[in-house]
Amino acid sequence: MVRSIAIASGKGGVGKTSLAVNCAVKLSTDGKKVALLDADFGMANSHILLNQKIENSVNDILEKNTNIEKVIHETSTGLKLIPGGSGVLELLNLDSQKRWEIIRSLDPLKSDLDILIVDTPAGASEACMVVAVVGVAVVIVMVPERTGFVDAYCLL
Repeated sequence: MVRSIAIASGKGGVGKTSLAVNCAVKLSTDGKKVALLDADFGMANSHILLNQKIENSVNDILEKNTNIEKVIHETSTGLKLIPGGSGVLELLNLDSQKRWEIIRSLDPLKSDLDILIVDTPAGASEACMVVAVVGVAVVIVMVPERTGFVDAYCLL
């Protein structure tokens, strides 16, 4: 697997996706070969923050056996966006086997990337944990309030 950073949070709405997108764009504009996997499958919105209209998502990998290269959307900065699909009910309840299938589909990108940024789903569910373990490093985003601290601690 390529060197990766998983951006995670104990709760939603703390700026995790904004941080993931901005880190990926910055690294890309600095000349690094970067991909951003929006692993908030079913509720993905990195493409919105990047102002990108997408045609395919990871759902196409699972449902249509689409090759990962056809799912990647390259932005004007050279960032390779791998959209997670927004409003796709089938992606909201993926089992671990399907999540690992998506993760394994990234293998062909190993030689083409310097770094992979993974925007994980919020919370400490299995959905978050399976994707977070892919990261060489995990960054936990939180807000400075009591529930934010508790949720971040639970995630740890």
